Amino acid sequence: MIGEAYLAQCRDDTYIFLSKIDFKQVIASQKGTIDRKAKYNANPHKTKLFRAICQNNWYRFLILRCGMLYFHNKIRNLFEGYFLK
Repeated sequence: MIGEAYLAQCRDDTYIFLSKIDFKQVIASQKGTIDRKAKYNANPHKTKLFRAICQNNWYRFLILRCGMLYFHNKIRNLFEGYFLK
């Protein structure tokens, strides 16, 4: 592959250092994300509702224009904590 050849050339030219990473370490570091996405997949109707709320014009105005991203994160955390069990 072109990407592998490029990485090999960069390694040979000592631009980068490559080492093998155990697959279990990668999965362990991403466990929270994998679990969260599994909950979203298990509850498609609730996910659809949350996305509809986030795509609503008034919601987007408040969050994006008025700078209330903090409240969006709180709402998302509540949604994930209570509705996606």
